[in-house]
This record gives sequence, structure tokens and C-alpha cells, in this order.
Amino acid sequence: MKGIWILLVLFVWSSGFLYGQKVLPLTKSKHLKKYIRVDQMNQEIGQILKGAQQQVRYTLVNHSRFDLQIEAIKTDCACTDAGVWKALLKPGERTELTISYDAYKPGEFKRAVFVHTNFHEVPLILHFSGEVIDPDR
Repeated sequence: MKGIWILLVLFVWSSGFLYGQKVLPLTKSKHLKKYIRVDQMNQEIGQILKGAQQQVRYTLVNHSRFDLQIEAIKTDCACTDAGVWKALLKPGERTELTISYDAYKPGEFKRAVFVHTNFHEVPLILHFSGEVIDPDR
């Protein structure tokens, strides 16, 4: 009976390798930052004129020994749009994540970007902040 369990465990463990589904065995989301390096987790973009569009860029590097698949990028506001140049990164490869922010409401702001990957069910969270100024006021 013990031999059957060992064979079953080995089969399940190896099936991920057979189908190319390599997922890091991360237990906490904070470990994700060890495998995905970002040039700046939080960016201060300064003052923006109301009605202008500002771009924010992040460089992401795969520091693991597995392929990194960027599955989705979500933002916390309809005023932002996100895109990535390359969604599949081999070990050591890098890509650029570009966020476009539409400054429509005067005042200080802080926005979040959620990068969902195959490494963990909890996304990598990036932030940017600044101030929208209205020249008519």
C-alpha cells in the first residue's frame, strides 16, 4: 500500500514537469519579490496638469530558474491602463510594464497595479502617486 502512495505522489509531482507547468512552491506572497525583481515598487511621479496623460514604467526581471508568465495586469482605477512588452520571461529575462494614467481629478492620488503571474495566486503589487493640478484654479 505504501508503494502505491509513493507512485501516486511521484506521478502527480512529475505531471507538472511533463506539461510544462512549473510553479514555484511559494508559501507567502512576500517571497514573490525574491523571484520577480522590479526597479521601483513605488514611484512618485510629481505634478501633472489636469487633463494630461502620464506614463509610468516599471522594469520587471525574472530572477527565478523557471519561466515567468505574466497572466494579467489589473489596476485599481478606470483612469489607468496597463500593458507589458513581453508576457513570458525565461530566467534572467526582463520586460517593461507601462501604465498610462489619465489625470482628470485635481488633488493628490495613489494608484495600485496588480501583476498576476504563474508564480503565486497573490499578485505582485506596484504603486505610483503624484498630484494633479488644475491651472484654472
